[in-house]
Amino acid sequence: MAIRDLSILDQIFNNVDVEKTENNVRNYFSNKFPQLVMKAGYSMSQLKSPVIDDMPSSTPYGNTVEKQLVAYIDARLVVIETIVAIDRCPIKYQRLLRLKYIDELPNYIIMERLGYEKTQYYENTKKAYIWFANSFERTMDLHVYKTGLFPD
Repeated sequence: MAIRDLSILDQIFNNVDVEKTENNVRNYFSNKFPQLVMKAGYSMSQLKSPVIDDMPSSTPYGNTVEKQLVAYIDARLVVIETIVAIDRCPIKYQRLLRLKYIDELPNYIIMERLGYEKTQYYENTKKAYIWFANSFERTMDLHVYKTGLFPD
C-alpha cells in the first residue's frame, strides 16, 4: 500500500527530536551496547568478523538458569540486530559507526581514515546516528518525539 499523502511522512519525520535522538543513539552505543555484547558472550573483537553464530552454546536446565538463558539469547539477538542495522545504513555512515563502536577507534584516527575534517566528522556522526535510529527502529526505537504523534 503506497502512501499518497506525503504530508503524513513529513509529520512523522518532522516530529522527531533530532538532537535527543542523537543522544539516545550515542548513549546506546556508549553504555548499553557494550553491556549487551558482554552479556551475549561476545567480545568486541568477535564483532569485527563478518560471521556471528547466533545459536546458544549450551542448553542448561532449571528455572533460574532458563531465565539466564533467555536473557543471554535476547542479548545475542539485539547484538546481531545492531550489526544488521549498522549494515543497512548508507556506506559512509556504516563505516563511521563500525570504526567508532565496533573497532573502538579514537575520533582522530577515524577522521584520518575517512578523510574528514573535524566539523565534517561530527556532522556525519550526527547523521549516522539518525540513520541508525531509523534502521534499528523495529528492534528498539531510539527516536525521541517532539509531540504526542507517537504516544508512549
